[in-house]
Amino acid sequence: MNEFGAKALVKRDEVAKIVKKFMAVNEDEDVKNEAKEMRRRSSELKEMCRRALAKGGSSDTNLDAFIKDILHFQ
Repeated sequence: MNEFGAKALVKRDEVAKIVKKFMAVNEDEDVKNEAKEMRRRSSELKEMCRRALAKGGSSDTNLDAFIKDILHFQ
């Protein structure tokens, strides 16, 4: 297990395979549909992250609470 808690490293060829699938260039319809779904899910995750990081979002709120706790115990 590495310092980030991962059990294994992802190999270069595995990353390349996923990137090619994501781009779906010159692929059959099944791969193109899978790539379309990956892009749709990526957009959803992007929006979730944007909301979490925005003012009043969950990350913003949790960071504020954490800082208040630290300042309270000083």
